[in-house]
Amino acid sequence: MNCPSCGGDGDLTVVGRWGEPAQLTCPCGHSWTPHLPLLSPQALLREIVRQALEAGELTYQEACTDPDSGAATPRQDAVRAPLTMASRSLNRRMWVFDDYERAVAYDLLTRLRPDDTETEAASSADRLRTLHRRLDALGEYAAMVNGPLGELLNSCSAALRPARGLTADDLEPGPIPENPPVLLDAELAIGALITVLRAGSTGEVDY
Repeated sequence: MNCPSCGGDGDLTVVGRWGEPAQLTCPCGHSWTPHLPLLSPQALLREIVRQALEAGELTYQEACTDPDSGAATPRQDAVRAPLTMASRSLNRRMWVFDDYERAVAYDLLTRLRPDDTETEAASSADRLRTLHRRLDALGEYAAMVNGPLGELLNSCSAALRPARGLTADDLEPGPIPENPPVLLDAELAIGALITVLRAGSTGEVDY
């Protein structure tokens, strides 16, 4: 890639926000947005970062492009209402899991359990695959049970539906758990559901 002004191709600086056109700056001072065949301006930054990460030439902190620029998807807020209602019912002994609900909850907890991808060393792509697996399990079990547990699972599944559409292009690369916020937000929402399911299935509702 050459500077349109001086023709130089070394020490170029790339800046930009994830999902937006990247801007290159040459040591001569010229800045421009490249337009390349078969690669949109919005995809250039993602491609540069991925190639640099694969080559081991870039750390996450260097690759992160304005991580505070994107607002987190409020998945945790979306599940708060049904989880709060369920928690209060359990705490007040107005709802006690029957044998079937207990069996469903135990089995679903196994499917929702975080795996080895949810570590500080996990990549966003690994965590995204795990998230999709957990959301699929939630959807399956929401269709298997009626009553209060069915209502809870269906409400949470519906609230988390936007997270099913997340792809690698929506996420900034890197292993830092706080980034990208949209992924962490969905993980926290599932974690809140797990807390309620564990309480109901064990009867230890004073939490």
